[in-house]
Amino acid sequence: MGGPEGKVLDLPESPILGAESDDEDYEDADYPDKQLEVILKETSSGEVNLENPDEANRFFDLYIDILDEADNTGCTLIHKIVEREDYYFEKQKPLLKLLLTQCPGILKKQDDEGQTALYTAIRKRKDGVVRFLCETAPGPATEALSVRSPNDNCLHQAIRKDASLAEYLLDKCSKKMLLERDDKRNTPLHVAVDYEICTDTHIRIVGRLLELCEKALEEPGFGGLTPYRYHLQTKDRFEDNTSSTNKPQAWSRPATKSMAKLAKMRNTEINRGDNFENKPMSKLKVKKKLRLDAKKEVPKAKREEISKEIQRMLKLHCMRYLSRNAIIDTLYGLYPTRAFEFDLNGPNSRYTDSCLKSMDFLEFEDILQYVALPKLVVETGNPPERQQKRPRWGSDIPDGKGRKDFQVIFDWLGEGKGVKKIIKVIAEDNVDDDSSIAHSDEVIEKALCRFGVEVWDWRKTDISIDTIATAAEDVRVVHLYSSGNNAVLRGWSDSDGLAVLKKLEKVYLSVKQGLETRDRTQRNIDSFKERLLKHTNNVQVVVEVVQDSRKAYQVPDGDSGKEETVPNRWLECMDQFVQQVAVNFESSREGPKEAIRVAVIDDGIDGADQVLHRNIACGVSFCGRSGSEDLSNTFYVASGGHGTLMATLIRRVCPAVQLYVAKLDEHVGQSGRKQITADSAAKAIIWAIEQNVHIISMSWTVENTGANQKQIKKLEEAIELAAKSDILLFCSANDQGNQKDKCYPANCDSKKIFRIGAATTAGDKWKWVGEGQVDYIFPGEKVLVEPQHSALIQKCKLVSGSSIATAIAAGLAALIMYIVEAENPKNLAAMRSHEQMKAAFTAAGAATGPSPYIMVWDHFSTAPTVKNRKLENEKEIIEWLANKLGPQ
Repeated sequence: MGGPEGKVLDLPESPILGAESDDEDYEDADYPDKQLEVILKETSSGEVNLENPDEANRFFDLYIDILDEADNTGCTLIHKIVEREDYYFEKQKPLLKLLLTQCPGILKKQDDEGQTALYTAIRKRKDGVVRFLCETAPGPATEALSVRSPNDNCLHQAIRKDASLAEYLLDKCSKKMLLERDDKRNTPLHVAVDYEICTDTHIRIVGRLLELCEKALEEPGFGGLTPYRYHLQTKDRFEDNTSSTNKPQAWSRPATKSMAKLAKMRNTEINRGDNFENKPMSKLKVKKKLRLDAKKEVPKAKREEISKEIQRMLKLHCMRYLSRNAIIDTLYGLYPTRAFEFDLNGPNSRYTDSCLKSMDFLEFEDILQYVALPKLVVETGNPPERQQKRPRWGSDIPDGKGRKDFQVIFDWLGEGKGVKKIIKVIAEDNVDDDSSIAHSDEVIEKALCRFGVEVWDWRKTDISIDTIATAAEDVRVVHLYSSGNNAVLRGWSDSDGLAVLKKLEKVYLSVKQGLETRDRTQRNIDSFKERLLKHTNNVQVVVEVVQDSRKAYQVPDGDSGKEETVPNRWLECMDQFVQQVAVNFESSREGPKEAIRVAVIDDGIDGADQVLHRNIACGVSFCGRSGSEDLSNTFYVASGGHGTLMATLIRRVCPAVQLYVAKLDEHVGQSGRKQITADSAAKAIIWAIEQNVHIISMSWTVENTGANQKQIKKLEEAIELAAKSDILLFCSANDQGNQKDKCYPANCDSKKIFRIGAATTAGDKWKWVGEGQVDYIFPGEKVLVEPQHSALIQKCKLVSGSSIATAIAAGLAALIMYIVEAENPKNLAAMRSHEQMKAAFTAAGAATGPSPYIMVWDHFSTAPTVKNRKLENEKEIIEWLANKLGPQ
């Protein structure tokens, strides 16, 4: 081969390169190493000009059998070039071009450590080398990127070592790479959101990863954590590691058996073996130098700003594209710790602004998946005086008749609750009742303009597009409701109509067939579609023709019927004790105290109730909206008032109680009546265990139909788990007389359940309670419930049933625990024992027999006599009762 000046190259001879060996068995273990080094020496010294095509061809022919070989450590020529200094790489660019052109498979070869040359270049932060290889041989480089090392892949490495290089490589990576796990089971998205290494570039990387692979958002990584939860975890760890004091991790807890059980119920993954929280920092394979560099490079304030933006991006993507259950799994794990939706759909159709302000138990995310408002009235100021003067559906507005009820709600969400963005708005205005007064365009604009709404479903007939554009300029999906007026349809579809919404993707059009015939209405709709497609870019249109409107919605009236009341000695005694002793004692009590936590598992609680809202600690809903996996029946809007009634009765007996509300799912049973699902009941019990409640109140029954056998088993397992967690369990007997009882949880095998039946006003077992089915009987016949603020409770006067008795029993247990804790907080733990509470019931006056009735008047007196002396001081009475009912 000739050099630049025509000289013959002096290349070493070898068995491969031409010289015959005298020894047929000649072998040299170092032969590939030596030959590769010769090639590198010749090309780097300038003796070979590979930019000369003829010289390059002769060089390739001469070394064809060795060019893509590896040395005894598995390193190819490209590995060797990458390992050396950058100036050496510049000299070897011609050789690299030759290798990539003639031996494209060389990039996929791995050394003895399982690393390709491309991976090594990324690991060594050789940005120029990586870009050169990718641009010189795009196809082979893409294939080489997909070859993973034993611990991770090229993208994991790039995100950790050089964020700008990772950003460059993202579009060259296969979708498979985006979901691959490293040795800690983390995907590239997990690595990108690691608080310790985050920079502004990582924000862009996170955004691009979400665009390329939405599924990565839901993938569990190290410790079973999704990327969002992993980011919070690494943030907490980083701050602990840089602080002189360790902070309590209030927002998360290690995986427990109960968490694992519920995770199994919901088919989610919790890897307890890899739990991040249970491993000390020293065991996390994080390079110290990288950690120190990260601290030095990004100031604390800047790091916090980056973290907030990453959290916002991840939450926003969740709210836009994931179902409700997927959002819970992704952002929280098992249960939501903050509300990410606000839904008032339910029987209550009248609120006041003070009701909204009293919902302190609701803590919202700053991004909500949706807000759903049924047709309702929001009173402001002093409602009773104004109620007669106001329009049927709205507040009095001096200038204009339009309503502004919903503006009160959206102002409260934005100003009072810190909500910054709402993905979807569903607002029932005047679509179903043309005679009712709608919200004005101005009010709608003021209500929504701050929230960046993306899915618009404000149900106002013939709404102005200008209003939508002003209130939600970034809207992607629009629901329109047409009266059938063709002038409005033409306006919506013209160039200055929907076309002004630049991000519009889809339109749902609901048209009432009014004055026109079906054919004329259809022609108008077809013209609407044609004009819209002419002025927009491939907007999808879905049309529904509504034949007639439904009846106008009416505010439900309270039950005005009267029943004869019968005095109830038990309730009268407890009412007097609570008001004259317990309430007065609580108001004067000083020092730290532990609230008694009662889980009310039912159909939710009316969060607008002016009394109960003070007692609600938090809640969760396991009840999805029928026909939609994205909408929920929220725990603070009761389905039928049963849970609100149960909570009211518990609070009646123990006013200082803290309520933990779980809303159950329902289905239509074989009888055609609504029944709760055993599956949701099991989940609710596990949730209550995680909240560390003292008492669980279950005023319902679930029948074992055979078809729900698996769900019943889950319920039994949850009950058993709660019993082992020292939680007092109260459930209702099945009020079906002496029929064989197949209902749960009363029929569970656990012996640590208080099965409660209803008692008559005389203290006898109610006629509908079967023999041998209960442990205790409590008042449950014609119990008078005082009217509350809630419209649901206003409908109740006298109520009967074992569900009533169960709530009262749970209330008494809570009161006993409250009394014992007030006297000696150390004794509260002992009161969580099933046997200890039985002893307390006996001491409180439980009669003997198969279904004992507790005669509370002997002890819960406002002035009991002890050793010939009346106790009239509240503190003395509480101390005496605590000694009588507490651990002996």
